[in-house]
Amino acid sequence: MKGAIQMETVSTPTVRTYRIRLEFKGKKVAIAPDEIKAKDQILEHINSMLPMAETASGLTFIKEDFVTNVAFKEKCTETLNRYTVCYILETECLNDGETETEVIEKTNKQMLNIVHEVERFLNASSGDDNNFVKELTRFG
Repeated sequence: MKGAIQMETVSTPTVRTYRIRLEFKGKKVAIAPDEIKAKDQILEHINSMLPMAETASGLTFIKEDFVTNVAFKEKCTETLNRYTVCYILETECLNDGETETEVIEKTNKQMLNIVHEVERFLNASSGDDNNFVKELTRFG
């Protein structure tokens, strides 16, 4: 057919929504007589500062036992020792993307922009781990 207009088929990428479970890993130093007191000291600090960190970051953290490890670092005095206390804060968010890899990369970049808010209020370091995604589930 001469002069007929041919229609091109345009395919659009399939964008999916994913529920993402995130982890913020951090370390704090505690000076206490024993490991139990060091852990309690850090838990008390995190619990008191978490509401401000949540407000600043726009995230809501899952409230559970955050401390994953308490390690002796050095003896300070006869009755006090320095401990390194590791913790993990968990939260969830939704994000869209064509592939799981895209969603993970996009989410990690977004978290890098706000992790400093969490660190500032908790007065802690999250270290060099820039992978915040723990679990990814297709939503809907």
